[in-house]
Amino acid sequence: MKDLKDKDTIYVKNIDDEEEIDPNSMTFGKFCHQIWVAKITWLVSFAALFIVCVLGIQFGYTRSKKAYSAEGTVNFAGASTATYPDGTSFNPNDLVSLDSLQAVVDKNTNLKGIDVKNMVNGGDITVTKSDNKADISASGTNSGLVYTQYNNKFTVKILSKYFKNGDQAREFFTSIYNIPIAKATEINKNKTYNENLLLSEKSGISYGSQLAYLSAQYDKIVKTYSSLITTYSDQNVTFQNTTSSLSQLSSTMSADYSNLKINNLATSINMNGYVKDPTHEKEGLEQEKTTLIANAESYQSELASQKKAFSDLYGTNPTSYDSNNAFATRISELTTLINNIIGGGTTDDPAVGSQLYYVNLKIKAIDANTYQAPSTVTDKITEITTFLSTATDTLTSVSQLVFSSNTNVVYELGDTVVSVDGGLSLPLNLLVSFAVGLLLGSIIAGVKGGFDEKKALADATCHQPEKNQEPIQEESETK
Repeated sequence: MKDLKDKDTIYVKNIDDEEEIDPNSMTFGKFCHQIWVAKITWLVSFAALFIVCVLGIQFGYTRSKKAYSAEGTVNFAGASTATYPDGTSFNPNDLVSLDSLQAVVDKNTNLKGIDVKNMVNGGDITVTKSDNKADISASGTNSGLVYTQYNNKFTVKILSKYFKNGDQAREFFTSIYNIPIAKATEINKNKTYNENLLLSEKSGISYGSQLAYLSAQYDKIVKTYSSLITTYSDQNVTFQNTTSSLSQLSSTMSADYSNLKINNLATSINMNGYVKDPTHEKEGLEQEKTTLIANAESYQSELASQKKAFSDLYGTNPTSYDSNNAFATRISELTTLINNIIGGGTTDDPAVGSQLYYVNLKIKAIDANTYQAPSTVTDKITEITTFLSTATDTLTSVSQLVFSSNTNVVYELGDTVVSVDGGLSLPLNLLVSFAVGLLLGSIIAGVKGGFDEKKALADATCHQPEKNQEPIQEESETK
């Protein structure tokens, strides 16, 4: 067993003992003190770093990433089925083609300076067609739904670096969406409805042809009104200070046209053998007579052949046969064709009211110089022409009014039009920049403060006076 003196000595630190601190060690408190020593440096560093960081993020990162986008639905007749009013294809790329965008910039002084060439060539502008289910119309029964995809809702996206501000971006996007609107409006504006009227005024045509063109013009007006009603529903239109529905306009026009009795006029002209221009018409009438006689004789020959074949199969008086029998059908067709040409007569003596009868009558009137129509006839034709001309002008104006009132762009964001995304938002940019400025500014100030303290301590040590030393006296030598 060891003696007590051999035991290990245990040292217990007294609570009052002071711990030696390494003068080169760093604590949070000491660092904060150093920052305070260089507080001017901290303030300047923080401000400079904050500003540099804000600008750097905004122009170095956000500006290259941030993009404006606008989602809009283009509305005009045919847009939902991707066609312009004239039937040509409506392509989403119409909105972002280089030629279209350059035209937009050239027309608007507020958009000058936008580099659309780099925008397009760099792929910094995109357009996508919506495939959202909300944009698909379903019809039919639950067991057989038919979905109609609308092709007029798009999202256009452009990097923000091409714009001075959001207002310029909004104006540019609005102009983009108006490209197909302007094209559709121009197409509709150039639509004409008076083709048959123009044909009715050609020189050298007969009264019969003139009235046929006028009748065709009436049919076109009625058909166009019907198409407008189908496309836009029977909406009201204010025209010449009067508000009427499309169906009312069409009905009124039809009633007034009916009162003109154009069919009676045509019959009167035929029955009296009136000819408008014998110089141009006589040769045509003689050629028409030759053709009608040849056709009638050909039909009569075929009719006899068809009847014989029918008789050989079914007898002269069959009690029953298929109503869709080819022989019976053709016999009926031939009979109608022959009746139209000669009626119940012959090619030498056609029945009154048949085509050949009227042709012969006009040829005889020319030869007898009795072909001239009285003023009552020519005035009536002028009246009909004037009526249809006015009705066509009204239709043109109404069509453009209806088209214009239903042609527009509806933006998902309403009047705001554009939204912005990508990069850092300004609030987040400020927050990040504040944190960076605070951190780096504190580090710079802390280092500067530490350096200043060391320098001050060194200067103080160099200038401190030395302590007086006691002179050393040598002992006198022993005498």
